[in-house]
Amino acid sequence: MITKLVAVVFLGFAGLGCMLAQEQLEKQLLENRYDLNLKDGHLSGAGAEVLQKAIASAQFVLIGEQHGNAETPEFASAICDLAAPQGFHSMAIETGPMMAGQLEKWARSTDSRDQVAEFQKEFPDSLPFYRLQQETDLLAHCSHTAENGKFHLWGLDQEFYGESRFLLQSLLNSHPGKDAAAKIHQMFRENDQAYTRAVASGKVSDIFMLSVPDSEIMELKNLVAREGNPASQAILNAFIESREIYHKYLQGEAYDSNLQRALMMKALFARYYDDQTKAEGKPAKVLFKFGSAHLYKGINPLHNDDLGNFVAELAEGHHATSLHINIIGVKGAEISFGAPGQPPQLENFDLIQDTSAAVSFIKPLVDHRLPEGWTLYDLRGLRSKFKALGPVDEELERLIFGYDIVIMVPKFTPSTPIQ
Repeated sequence: MITKLVAVVFLGFAGLGCMLAQEQLEKQLLENRYDLNLKDGHLSGAGAEVLQKAIASAQFVLIGEQHGNAETPEFASAICDLAAPQGFHSMAIETGPMMAGQLEKWARSTDSRDQVAEFQKEFPDSLPFYRLQQETDLLAHCSHTAENGKFHLWGLDQEFYGESRFLLQSLLNSHPGKDAAAKIHQMFRENDQAYTRAVASGKVSDIFMLSVPDSEIMELKNLVAREGNPASQAILNAFIESREIYHKYLQGEAYDSNLQRALMMKALFARYYDDQTKAEGKPAKVLFKFGSAHLYKGINPLHNDDLGNFVAELAEGHHATSLHINIIGVKGAEISFGAPGQPPQLENFDLIQDTSAAVSFIKPLVDHRLPEGWTLYDLRGLRSKFKALGPVDEELERLIFGYDIVIMVPKFTPSTPIQ
C-alpha cells in the first residue's frame, strides 16, 4: 500500500513537473514573439526591427528555407534590402558553381526570366530551383539592390544531376583538346539518348550523369588530363564529384552522401570567402539561402556539422556574428520537381493537422503563433534559461540552438514555373 502511494505521489510530481516545464516554454515563447508583416516587398512590425538590428551587427546572414514557395524568395528580397546598405555584396545559394555563374549573368540583365526560359529549352531539367519565377526575380532584385552594382553569386552545392548536357557544353567551350572534344561529342549523343530514356521511364537513375559507365568517365578524365587545361579539368571534376554524391544517395548511403556534400560546400565557401575578402580588403559579408537542414549551427537533422555550422564557427573565430533565420510555412502548398521531363508537382502540407513524429517538435511554435499575420520568434532569448524549460524534444532543442530566429508564415503559396 505504501509502495503504491509513493508511486502515485511520484507520478503526480512528474506530471506536475511536465506541466510547469510546458508553461515555462510557453512563457518564454510568448516573451520572445514578435509580429512581422511583409507587404509590397517591405518588412514592418516589431519583428522587422529585430531583424534590422540583428542584420546590422552580422557578418553572415543565413536564410534556411522550404523549397518551392513564393513567400520565401519575397522575404529574402526584403532581407537583401536591409543587408545591402550594410555592405552585403555576396550571396551563396544551393546550386553548383557552374550554374551560379549563369544565374549571376542573368541576374544582372533586365530579362532574366526570358533567359532562363531559353536556357531550359536547350538544357532541360538543369535548374532545380531557379526555373521558378519568384526565385529568378529574387536574384535579379538582390543584384540590382547591391551597392554600386557589386553583386557576387556563389554556388556552393554540387552540380544538379540533370545538368550534364550543360556541363558537357561547358567542357567543349573550355577547349579541352582534339581527342577530348571528340569524346565529348560522343557523350553528347549518349546524354540525349539517356535523357529520352529517363523521360520515358520516369527514373532519375537513367539520367546521363548517373547512368554513364565509369569506364567512359575515366577515358574522358585521362584525355582531359593529357590535352586539357585547368578550366576543363575543373569542370570535369565538378561533374565527377556531383555524380559521386548522387550515386551514394541512390545506393542507400545517405549519410555518406550528405557528408561529402557538406564537406564540398564548406571547401567552396572557404575559397570564395578568401578570394572576396582579399578583393574587398576586409572580411566579406555574405547572405546565404539554402534548405534549412544545411544552415543549422551544431549538428543538423542530417547528423552533419554542415555549412551553417562552418560559417558560425568562422564568425565566432573572428569575433563576428552569424545570423541564422529559418522561415517555415504553417500550411499551404509548394512546387516540387520529380521525374525527368515531367511538369512540377504540388505538395500540400498542414502543420496544424499533421500528427507525424517528423513535425511534432515544431508544435509549440505553431500553437503559440500570433492569430494574424507572420510570427517571428527570437530563439536567442530562450537559451540562457533553457534548463528552466525542463525536458524538451531533442529536435526542438536542436532548433533553439541551431537557429537564432524562426519565422512562421500562416500559408505558403506555390512558386510559378518559368515556361
